[in-house]
Amino acid sequence: MATNPTERGSRGSTSARRGSGAAAGRASVRGEGARSRHSSLGERFIAGVPARIMAPRIVFILCVVAIVAFGVLMVYSSSAIMVASGADPKPPSFYLTRQGIFAFAGAIIAIIIACVPMSFYTKQRVFALWALSLLALFLVLAMGSTAGGAQRWIDLGFFALQPSELVKPFLILSVATVLAEFFERYALDTRSFLLLLGAAVIAPLALVMAQPDYGTTIIIVATVFCMLVLAGASLKFLLLLLFIGVAALGVLFLLEPYRLARFQVLLDPWADPYGDGYQATLGIIAFASGGLFGRGVGNATMKYGYIPELHNDFILANIGEEVGFVGTVVLFALFVCLVLTGFMIAHQGPSMRDRLTAYGCTIIIGVQFLVNILGVLVVLPMTGKTLPFISYGGSSMLASFMLVGYVLRVSVESGRRSVYDERRADFAVVSAGGEGSDQDAVSSHMGRSTAGSPRRRSEATRARSGFSVMDGRRDESTATRPRPREDRSSYGSYDRINLNDNPSERLRSRDSGPRVRRGGTGPQSGSRGRGSDSYSLRRGRYDR
Repeated sequence: MATNPTERGSRGSTSARRGSGAAAGRASVRGEGARSRHSSLGERFIAGVPARIMAPRIVFILCVVAIVAFGVLMVYSSSAIMVASGADPKPPSFYLTRQGIFAFAGAIIAIIIACVPMSFYTKQRVFALWALSLLALFLVLAMGSTAGGAQRWIDLGFFALQPSELVKPFLILSVATVLAEFFERYALDTRSFLLLLGAAVIAPLALVMAQPDYGTTIIIVATVFCMLVLAGASLKFLLLLLFIGVAALGVLFLLEPYRLARFQVLLDPWADPYGDGYQATLGIIAFASGGLFGRGVGNATMKYGYIPELHNDFILANIGEEVGFVGTVVLFALFVCLVLTGFMIAHQGPSMRDRLTAYGCTIIIGVQFLVNILGVLVVLPMTGKTLPFISYGGSSMLASFMLVGYVLRVSVESGRRSVYDERRADFAVVSAGGEGSDQDAVSSHMGRSTAGSPRRRSEATRARSGFSVMDGRRDESTATRPRPREDRSSYGSYDRINLNDNPSERLRSRDSGPRVRRGGTGPQSGSRGRGSDSYSLRRGRYDR
């Protein structure tokens, strides 16, 4: 049968429209699915989070981003001349590129840590991380590279790894776990607590001091002490630890001559300006030449070979010269804001371990910041520790971002779990079966229930139905409660109240006390009722 070309065209156009409509429908469904996924993610991570949790998290992230960006710029400014004019010339952006790679890798690590729930870090896994950190410290002493009289690094080819920096987050996590087990869960006695705390702190510190790295030792000890204060340790115990720490610090300064020389530089840096006080005096000159607003980024003079390794632990001197007093104060304000928001995040943690972890990670960043800047400003002896997020160094950058990752993880869990959820997770489920039920295996870890087999409410109330008003007495002879008597007028020791039309008759009169036998012999002589007969008697009494 012949077909009209017009019909064929119309059918083709109709099928084309149908195909395009189906394709458009599928595209719209995919678009709606993508929008729903985006909206669910936004609801989960942004819109669904209370402002009290989201606000410090955003400020914390912004402070980290601003400090890292400024640090990368200062590393480039302080190292470009030195790299290009050194004995082994390299591109001026050599340290800039490496610091950017370290910052990017650290940000990835922080995101991964922030995505792992804190419940993942069980006691066994925390112990495993602690053991791995000890193994890394052993490897440093066995096969580490030496520089400046210290053996602190493991040469990986593309950069030198410093395990003492990476130990910090794992040590904080282990100390927070031990403190929570003792102060919150009460799962440890005093002897076990002291043994575990000593193993978690003293063993890594002994290996760090053997390198030697006394700056890291001081930072870790100060952080652990602050964590003990926040956990609620007794004042006597804290004073004892403080006395031991100060005495050990004094002994360490007296044992090594170069540490005593650093302390003498602290007292008078100008006593030996070309010897022990060389870096200290040049740092003071750099800050003084910077003035109020600085010489401008890239215009510092100390980077022309005056201060060696200016992009490392003495980078604050270059910052003071280029951005001046105002720029330095702004940098200090960013660090203060970072620490404060970290404390706010820690305060909202769902459990003590989470709170102490966030507090410890924030405190160790703040303590290392203070140790560096006070050393450059000749307020404390210089320890050679880097300025967090600012100084050049891959290990320092990665460790700092790991600390940031743990703080962000605590912030993520602040709006999802509470201390009651943490305790509820330890509850056991008792089955509704009888004594011989197989479902009791659910609660086998805590033994059988001492409350007996459960009974439903309907079974408990099946013996009686309805609502009954009973008196206060109990009939011991019967197993069940007695039913109310049908004669309500003389039930027990109470009479029925006559609610008649006269409201004045409902008031209790003066003679409506205990029964008193009177001289009369009529039926009304001992009456206590409130009817018309008793009312007439009361009237007659008062009339007399």
